[in-house]
Amino acid sequence: MQRPLIALGVIVTLCFFLGGCGDTHDSITQEMLAKFNELNTVLDGVKDEDSAKAAAPKVEAISTQLKEIQTRGSKLGKPSDTDQKAMRDKYEKQMQEAVGKLMQNAARIQMQPDLRKHLDAAMSKMPNSM
Repeated sequence: MQRPLIALGVIVTLCFFLGGCGDTHDSITQEMLAKFNELNTVLDGVKDEDSAKAAAPKVEAISTQLKEIQTRGSKLGKPSDTDQKAMRDKYEKQMQEAVGKLMQNAARIQMQPDLRKHLDAAMSKMPNSM
């Protein structure tokens, strides 16, 4: 009798710490924002061909993570109007800054063929609708 209860406790604890069971609209938004900021950090470091080559697998990995977060978020359904307003109030400025910077980084890289050729494939793996 003790073993199943201990096993259940371990599963619940792992689920919580690994994030698979505790998704909320707020937590998904936080994760997306963190990934946008991480992506910007990687792209900020792209200055030449060597750094573009080094950034490509990182961009691809972040793209995959963003898709996974997006998939988990879509399973939650649409947030209530109250939750949506609360998240907009809490994250709108941060999200605008992160996405604006991401657009600047993408434009900068697109304007430089020696950088673009190393990052086009990785950038094309970004989720289409975020």
